Amino acid sequence: MRLSYMTKGTVIKELFTKCILPLAYCGAIIFTFYSISTLDNVNILTYIIVAVAFGLPVGIRKMFLWLVPSFSDLGTGACIIILDFIIGGFIGVFMLVWFFIRGMWYIPLTIYRCFKV
Repeated sequence: MRLSYMTKGTVIKELFTKCILPLAYCGAIIFTFYSISTLDNVNILTYIIVAVAFGLPVGIRKMFLWLVPSFSDLGTGACIIILDFIIGGFIGVFMLVWFFIRGMWYIPLTIYRCFKV
C-alpha cells in the first residue's frame, strides 16, 4: 500500500498551480473583456459576444483540433473558422467557470492541509 505524505512544499505548489494561477487567469480575462459587457445598449447579441470573448482564449485551442478547416473553397473554410471561434468561445466559458470553482475550492482545502501537516 502506497502512502502519500504531503509536505508544506507540495501543499504550496498545489495552491499556486491549482488556485492562484487559474484565478489570476480568470481575473485577467475578465479585466480585459469587461468593457464589452458595459455597453450602453445591451441586448442578447451583446451577451453572446461577451461569452465568446471570455471563453475564446481558453477554448479555441481545443476547437481547432475538432473542426479542421478544409479550404476547398473560400466560403466553406471561412465558415468553419468562424464556427470554430464561436463554439470554442462557448466551450471556454464552461472551462473558465470550472477553473474558478476549482480555484475557490482549493483555498479552504489548502488551509486545511497546511494545519494538518
